[in-house]
Amino acid sequence: MKPLNFTCKEKLPYLLNLKPGDEFQTIRKAWENVLITRNIQLSPTGHIIKHKGTREKPAAYKVGEVVTMFWDVLNDAEYFDIKSGIGINHPVFDSSGPLLPQFFNKNLGNIEITEVFKIEMRNYPEYQYRMLTSKHIILNNHWWSVEGGMSANLAKLDGFKSAEVMFKVLDKMYDLSTPKEFWVYRGRKL
Repeated sequence: MKPLNFTCKEKLPYLLNLKPGDEFQTIRKAWENVLITRNIQLSPTGHIIKHKGTREKPAAYKVGEVVTMFWDVLNDAEYFDIKSGIGINHPVFDSSGPLLPQFFNKNLGNIEITEVFKIEMRNYPEYQYRMLTSKHIILNNHWWSVEGGMSANLAKLDGFKSAEVMFKVLDKMYDLSTPKEFWVYRGRKL
């Protein structure tokens, strides 16, 4: 199974409270940063100039796939603090697991992907998003604002307390001053 990694502390309570059968959603960037290299012959030896750029990233998961959720998969720790999400190398535990309830295992369980679509988000003139691909609605150029019910539903399914918190977190991570595309993966906890 493919891994699905999380490190966003704002979503940690939501992830830890998912029960089998619960709806699930995560928003992931639909681009990747790359260095664009091109050769320019300025002398007999030539010079290599590198520019920062981006390219579109295809959807990482497909409908019907089962993926395993992990908390901070690159961290060597197996257990993490419930409040901070910080890895604990030596929690106190017995054969049944951690003795103190403030620890959780990095493996958060499995999710079956049931829907994949793309949205675009921006923070100007206000926090907004619009659908780019979906099997459920006719697409148009409509932008939904942070106050709208559609934004609140998107944020709730993604584990954020409000649409405003979701947009602020994503803006801090990805700078939404220019519109950015994101993949939305929905599913259910197994």
